[in-house]
Amino acid sequence: MAEPRNRPALNLDDFEPKAANRTDAGAARQAASELGFTAREGHQPMPFDGRCYRRPSPRTAQLNIATRPEIKDRFWRLAYELDVASGEELLMRMLDSFIQSQPALNTVKKR
Repeated sequence: MAEPRNRPALNLDDFEPKAANRTDAGAARQAASELGFTAREGHQPMPFDGRCYRRPSPRTAQLNIATRPEIKDRFWRLAYELDVASGEELLMRMLDSFIQSQPALNTVKKR
């Protein structure tokens, strides 16, 4: 544990808080209404929802695989090195390559 610091004692005997400097709220509201401000928050635009601009995706299924972190890292490192757009693309390449390397599996339909 760290050693306590040698600090001088803090003496607040002479301290007195100052009164808050408040301007007249009525005058501020009057000036705001004259300048056209109607709300403190201002105009709030409609929230943007990008989902309405997306094209429908043919991807309707999800494949979850439990694996060790180093295998996951290896998968994504390979995807990055091959410059593939998605994990799905890398998985399809891997499946195609595996099927081609196995003569008994040549009857399995590709993509």
